[in-house]
Amino acid sequence: MFPYNPPLQSQLSRLIPAVLMIQAVILDYDGTLVSFDREKAFEAALEPLELDPPAVSANLAELDRKRATSGAYSRRALLARVAPGLEEEALQRAEAAFWQRVMETTRPAPGALDLLRHCRENSLPLGLLTDWDGAPGLKQARLEASGLLSWFDAVVIAGETVAARKPRLEPFLEMCSRLNTRPENAIMVGDKVESDLVPARDLGMAAVWIPGEYPGVWSPHVSQLGEVILLLETSPETTGNE
Repeated sequence: MFPYNPPLQSQLSRLIPAVLMIQAVILDYDGTLVSFDREKAFEAALEPLELDPPAVSANLAELDRKRATSGAYSRRALLARVAPGLEEEALQRAEAAFWQRVMETTRPAPGALDLLRHCRENSLPLGLLTDWDGAPGLKQARLEASGLLSWFDAVVIAGETVAARKPRLEPFLEMCSRLNTRPENAIMVGDKVESDLVPARDLGMAAVWIPGEYPGVWSPHVSQLGEVILLLETSPETTGNE
């Protein structure tokens, strides 16, 4: 049980009319369910290119964050910008090193396991809604390596499971279909306001922001995933699908 949090309780009191019938919880992956060390991943990618990792990895990481908000996910293209003229084979090795380090440094976000256990114990269906990583099968491999897939009743990789990527509505509707719930009976938790929360809200979902690497303004927001439990417990009608 999480302690009483007056600011969060105030946010929840304004949201309660929209969440009285929550029947499913949908989570974003990167930056929401898990985190990874982006700078260390770029350091690993730059090392075989014989560049100076500390000098450029931080700048690459920041550029990567900005591009990710617009749906541009090609790390190979980013690496090519700092090493123009490099052969394709070398770029492929560097990109592989990047993703290997991403998987090595991926960890569940604070409160993630608490929320997953709460949903399991209360028979509340869980969905994982995430964008692809720029290459077929890559995000699936990362999900399997995380050890967290078994918690979820449905997984949608936008850009692979369905052709459209967030913030298009199709991935959200596909997730609701797979969870056998209506959008207005689901809650979406994500770290990107424009791609995770705005489309969810437009469909009638409750939408909760977990601030991280990406700027934004949204209410309600939580400091860690475990606080979402407070929202679910505030809603007396919260039940799993029968």
